[in-house]
Amino acid sequence: TPLAMDFAHPFPFISNLSINLAVIVRDPENNEKYARVKIPTDLFPRLVEIPDRRKKSQNKIGRKRERNFVFAEDVIASEIDKLFPGLEIVASYPFRITRNAEIRVSNDLAPDLLTAMEVGIESRRTGFPIRLELDRSMPADLKNLFICNLELTDDLVYEVNMPLSIMDFWQFLDIDRPDLKDTPFLPYLPPAFCVGQDIFSAIEKRDWVFYYPYDSFNVLVNLLNQAAEDPDVLAIKTTIYRIDKKSPVIDALLRARVNGKDVAVLVEL
Repeated sequence: TPLAMDFAHPFPFISNLSINLAVIVRDPENNEKYARVKIPTDLFPRLVEIPDRRKKSQNKIGRKRERNFVFAEDVIASEIDKLFPGLEIVASYPFRITRNAEIRVSNDLAPDLLTAMEVGIESRRTGFPIRLELDRSMPADLKNLFICNLELTDDLVYEVNMPLSIMDFWQFLDIDRPDLKDTPFLPYLPPAFCVGQDIFSAIEKRDWVFYYPYDSFNVLVNLLNQAAEDPDVLAIKTTIYRIDKKSPVIDALLRARVNGKDVAVLVEL
């Protein structure tokens, strides 16, 4: 849904790291107006594949045919006149903002740390803007509209001549083209740390140093799994940073707690 950006309307809320189009339109009276269109990347991929209507074939060296993609904002920009009936589309420019994600816990909330962290994490959604990325070709008047309404200083404005959010290129990893990818690296797992081995005995015999990601993370996972079941283990204390949604580390720690062990985890946010 297009949202107007002018003095007659409240400046629209722009969600953190969302991809948007700033659109310049001209009405029948030849007045230029500004609007914002959010790209709904939660509904479809940021990189939209262009269907290949040619016959499926392989080239001479047996590789699969090429696959072509276009950015979602470019697709919407090409048809954006449908969102503004009766208005002339002058131009559109992609942009996004980054909001402050720092969490400050006051002394008043310290006794209830869990609640304080929940409130802090929720506040990230509406944190004050700390960066504006916009297309380098955006006119100065439109750029200044953002700067004034978002209360940004010049050092927080980045004019770019490249796609926004290049992390979306990770989508290309899902393409079945092994010839375009590096050979997967298989980390080393010492035999003494494999499933079924007495890991604590291996630790008692000598010191071990592991260098990730060249050594397997299963070293730690297998150690925690064994500790969770070992009756001689009374407590597990660890620090965790950026775990997966489905983490074998968390599974092991939860199982240890179910088995009556004291488990203390410091989670870095």
